Amino acid sequence: MYISINYFWQGIAIFLTSLLIPNLCAQQATGLFYENYSGIHGVVKNPAFGQHGSLGWDVNIASANLYGLTNYVGVTNSNLFNFLDAMDSLSILGINEQHVDPTARGILFDGQNRDKSAFAHIDVMGPSVWLDLHSVGLGLFVRGRVEAGVPKINAALGYYQYQELTLGDVQSVTNLQSAGAAWTEYGINISSSAFWYEDISLGINIKYLQGHEGYYLSSPSNFDFTRTVDNQFEINSSASNLAYTAGFSDFESLSRTNRGKGWAIDLGYSQAFERSRVGVSILDLGGISFNNSGAFHRLVINETIGIDVNDITNAKSVEGLINLIDQLTIDSTLVSNSFSVRTPARLVVNYDYQLDQKVFVNSFLSHRITTTENAIRSENNLAISPRYESPWFTIALPIVVNNYESVHVGFAAKFGFLTIGSDNVMSVFGSQNFNGSSIYAAIKVNPFNYGKKGGRGVNCPKVKRSPWDSAKPIDGSQRMRSP
Repeated sequence: MYISINYFWQGIAIFLTSLLIPNLCAQQATGLFYENYSGIHGVVKNPAFGQHGSLGWDVNIASANLYGLTNYVGVTNSNLFNFLDAMDSLSILGINEQHVDPTARGILFDGQNRDKSAFAHIDVMGPSVWLDLHSVGLGLFVRGRVEAGVPKINAALGYYQYQELTLGDVQSVTNLQSAGAAWTEYGINISSSAFWYEDISLGINIKYLQGHEGYYLSSPSNFDFTRTVDNQFEINSSASNLAYTAGFSDFESLSRTNRGKGWAIDLGYSQAFERSRVGVSILDLGGISFNNSGAFHRLVINETIGIDVNDITNAKSVEGLINLIDQLTIDSTLVSNSFSVRTPARLVVNYDYQLDQKVFVNSFLSHRITTTENAIRSENNLAISPRYESPWFTIALPIVVNNYESVHVGFAAKFGFLTIGSDNVMSVFGSQNFNGSSIYAAIKVNPFNYGKKGGRGVNCPKVKRSPWDSAKPIDGSQRMRSP
């Protein structure tokens, strides 16, 4: 049996555009997590941050942080709203990037000879609170999260790259890894500088996880594929691991049912200097065990085979795909009804510098920590973000380098209780080759002070002193100090 390439790549395009791009969530949400008034949102990125923030307490009512990005495929002349409106009617624009009508709107594959990737995240925070109890910070939070990533799709598997392959040319595919999960986490934050030099704060988040759905695919061994005749190719011997929860056996049954549980921790360090703050955190060290609620298969190909993609698309579910595999010369072994998925561990380094009393420049690095084959991989990011901030109003202009290769300009603003923003503004409102977007928003309640003289006074935010600020405005000669 052989693969019809036209159907094969159309299937990939539909998968990436319908699954990864619409689930648009911002992994970093620079304007939400990294200002001095971020409160509980800063704590989830660095557990030590609260002690060096400017709020005495902070309550999150609701927030959503959405992101999706892939360099495999995009939609021409589009943005987030155009894409959502037309996603059901999009079609592939030709088989050669050079022959595509530049004014048309449709699915366009990446033409560069490079490895491809795809990432999607959703982070929704419910009612959560953080309190400054003098030298100890305490926070409670609940988050619903979806994380999925494919960090490396070999360049030879690109749509246009395949079209240019010579018949009989053997291509090697290495280290294909993908994992994802949906879960709810209930966390407690504890931070303190009580036992340390006052400019240094340490913190930890301890999180209980309820897993709803999860999967991972790992093919650590190399395998070769060869283009044979017309739109056909063959695959040689290989070995892979495939695990998934019961919901993936029929995609219509995906749900928030609690199918697993686990634990994770975040560790944070923060230090304040005269005009700056440095933070280092390690996030999402842990995992979710799906016990007796899924399937873990070992797939072994012992000889060269071909597969008809029509059979794959007709399978319509992972369970149907497994049944198809059983009909081929692929040794499919059900190893267990249980498996685990590791949460997306990463290292985050943050540096914030104060130029003036209300003007700051923030920079950060987020780099994934690859652990095991069943680990969710998040994207790597660099960013620099100048901002003007005050208790009631903040504006930030982040410049983000996604996965160390594509540069996007964002915008974020806080108006009282409302924060809105995007780390890629053009993807929301512009017209470009749309391959993902970023959008986030939060509704929060910050401290208020009620005067006693003459009755109830005028409401105004009650904040701590900045960890770098003195009681007096900075005029260039005033030395900044820690609390």
